[in-house]
Amino acid sequence: MSEVAFLPTAPYTWRMNVVAKQNMKAFLKGFASAFDFSGRHLVDLQSVPGGFERDGMMLRGDWIRVGDDIRKAMDMVAHEQRQK
Repeated sequence: MSEVAFLPTAPYTWRMNVVAKQNMKAFLKGFASAFDFSGRHLVDLQSVPGGFERDGMMLRGDWIRVGDDIRKAMDMVAHEQRQK
């Protein structure tokens, strides 16, 4: 039995190119935002539905994790102090 190579049809190939371009655009925006030291957002949060709320929730989660890390470090120091 001979193997038949899968050759995508033209619409399939076109759709994959569109998806690849969208993914690349999103990746490049995210990558560029890492170097945005001005404090401005490359994506205007007002144009994204729920942008401010989502951003606030993400910030809240970040600060909760920071607090947890500080608490954990304080507990470790206290434990070390008790052992001395």
